[in-house]
Amino acid sequence: MRRTPLIFVVSSLAVACAGDKRDADDNPTDDSAPDSPKDSDEHSEPVVEELGYDLLVSVTDQQKVLRLRLGPDARAADPDSVVVWTFDQKTLWSDSPLKTHGLNLVDKTIYVGTFDYFTEGGAFTLDVTSGALLTELYSPKGVQYGGEPGLVNTRSTHNVIPWGDQLISSDTHNHRVLGVSKDWERRWEISTETLGDAYMRRRFNGPNDVELIEYKGVEHLMVSARGDNFNHVMLFEPATPAREGDPPWSLVFRYPDLYDAALLHENHNPTALPDGSGFYVSDSANNRVLFVSWEGEVTRQIPGADCPAPTGRAALDWPRDAAFTPEGTLLISDSRNARIVEFDVSEDDCLSEDDVLWERTDMEQTYNLVLLPHADGWDQ
Repeated sequence: MRRTPLIFVVSSLAVACAGDKRDADDNPTDDSAPDSPKDSDEHSEPVVEELGYDLLVSVTDQQKVLRLRLGPDARAADPDSVVVWTFDQKTLWSDSPLKTHGLNLVDKTIYVGTFDYFTEGGAFTLDVTSGALLTELYSPKGVQYGGEPGLVNTRSTHNVIPWGDQLISSDTHNHRVLGVSKDWERRWEISTETLGDAYMRRRFNGPNDVELIEYKGVEHLMVSARGDNFNHVMLFEPATPAREGDPPWSLVFRYPDLYDAALLHENHNPTALPDGSGFYVSDSANNRVLFVSWEGEVTRQIPGADCPAPTGRAALDWPRDAAFTPEGTLLISDSRNARIVEFDVSEDDCLSEDDVLWERTDMEQTYNLVLLPHADGWDQ
């Protein structure tokens, strides 16, 4: 969701394959590749220790977006010293319960979707270098908070991304993906009212992430939905609408084919693999990260199916996003443990306390992660 694909050129680096809280009644309570350095001599190559990288993270319950400076040197540093900037959403809407959710990076602009189960939603953009506010795409000022939004609401912006002269938003409350103008006028929707597939017409609900990705050389729309008895990652290809208001997208892929909580449950933030073979996704309720091919086969999972259950600092509780670093380590937004954690997965796909390289705690309900370089002129 969301993010410019990053391909890091690093000597000796081989990367294989690159939640929301509920109460006792099961009701929700919350919910780019760096340029290679110019050769200074005839055999100059980038070195892992000199590369470095930054991480954008949304922290829902703290209503913040942070940019953190990571890499080998940051692991031993004072935690506060790695914070490049923090954007506190309360500077926009001080009395708003909206929580930061999806981050989409387009060039150097961060599109931020905000969401709460009992309000409309909002969206804004930030400058990735400074963290400065650029635009309020939709401001909830004047909204009366409390109670379920009506179906006329088009602004439950769990996630938002630009597409040509439009914006695409996951309107989670109203169980649809929306295409709107830059003035937020409705153009089309993906919903049970517009889908042709019989299963989708009956079941589609709860979209929580939208991504634009390249698939077979063509831009496609990847959608994650984690609704009631409908937990899927879907891919839509460009299409010509049959009627005005129909989505300009046609379903070409769905994982799993039919809902099965053992296969995927309460999924968040799918990310396309850079080799084009598939995607990985946070399978939050099953406390794992899944790698799935475009043929619908699970090719990898972390922690692995044959691994002992992780314990201590290695145990995950509702992971909601993952990202690989230039070193091949794995960052996870471990939301119910209120942290970001970095694992060494170079030896196997099991997770133990010995694999924990770094963690940043006291981050209530971490959500989206976006990895970006700081060795290519983005540095301050």
